[in-house]
Amino acid sequence: MRWLTIAVAVLAVLWGGYWWVGSTGLERGLLRAVEGGRDAGWRIEYADLSVSGFPNRFDTSAADLTVSPPDGSWVWQAPYVQAYALSYRPNRVIVAFPSEQVVDGPLGRVDVTAADMRLSAAVRAEGDLPLDRATWVAEGLGLAFPWGTIGAEGAQVAIREAGAPGAYDVAVTVSDAVIPSEASEGSGPDLPGTVEAATLDATVTLDRALDRTLGAQPNLVALDLRDATLVWGAVEVTAQAALAVGTDGLADGEVVVEIADVDAVLPLLERGVPAGQRAFVEGLLRAAPVDGRAGSGSVRLAIQENLVLFGPFPVASLPRFGTR
Repeated sequence: MRWLTIAVAVLAVLWGGYWWVGSTGLERGLLRAVEGGRDAGWRIEYADLSVSGFPNRFDTSAADLTVSPPDGSWVWQAPYVQAYALSYRPNRVIVAFPSEQVVDGPLGRVDVTAADMRLSAAVRAEGDLPLDRATWVAEGLGLAFPWGTIGAEGAQVAIREAGAPGAYDVAVTVSDAVIPSEASEGSGPDLPGTVEAATLDATVTLDRALDRTLGAQPNLVALDLRDATLVWGAVEVTAQAALAVGTDGLADGEVVVEIADVDAVLPLLERGVPAGQRAFVEGLLRAAPVDGRAGSGSVRLAIQENLVLFGPFPVASLPRFGTR
C-alpha cells in the first residue's frame, strides 16, 4: 500500500506538471497567434484571456472580443468566446459562442442571435496546426439585417480535408428558414414565409491550408459544386458548378441550374427580370426540360473571367475572388 500510495502521488504530481506546462504553453501560443495576427494587420482586441480546467481540461475563455481583417471589410464583436479541450487530447476543441453577437460588414450591421451555437474542430498536431475537420452548428438562429430579419430553426456547416493540400469538402444545411415578409410578398400565392430546406455539397480548393496563421489569407483556386438545393414551397431549384480561379482572381467554368416546376418560379421573374424580357426568359427555361420531365427546365451558364454568360449574352458579373 505504501508503494501504491507513493506511485499515485508521483503520478498526480507528474499530471499536475503536465497540465501546468500544457496550459502555460497554450496561453503563450494564443498570445503569439494574436500578436502574429496583429502584425499582419488584423485588429484583435479582448478584455481578458485565461486558461483553466485543471486537471482534465484546457478551458480557454476570452472576454469582450473584437476581430477585424486587415482590409477592415467586416468587424465581429462578441461578449465572450469559450473553448474546451480535454487535456489528453488538446488537438480537438469545442467552441461555445454567446447568444448575441454583432457582425458589421458590407451588408451593414447584422445582429446575430442563437439559442445555441457551437463549433467542434480537430487540427493535426503538426506545424501550424492545419485543420483536419470542423462542424459549426446553430439552433434558433436569427440574423437581423437593416432591411429585415432572417431566422432558421437549425443550421450546420461541416468541413473536412479532401485529401489534397488546401482542398476541403464542405456541406451546408439550413432548415426551416424564416425570411422577411417583403421577400415573399408579390412572389405568388404558393410561396410561404419559410424556406423548408437549403443544402450545399461542394469541394473547395484553396491556395493554402487553413491553419492558425492569420497573416496569409487563403485564396480560392477551384470550386466543385456537386449539389446546391433550395426548397421553398412549390419552388425546388438545384444547381451544379465547376469553377477554376486564376491568380488574377478571375474565374472560368460552368453552372447548371435545374428547376423542378417552371410555373412555380415564374412569379419570381416579376422582380428580377424586366417586363420586356420575361417571355424570352420563360421560353429559355422551358426549352430544356430536366430528363424530359414535363414542366421542368434547366439553364446552362458559362463563366468567363467572372462574366456570366447565357449563350453569347452576358447576364451578370461575379466579384473578384480572393485577396490577390
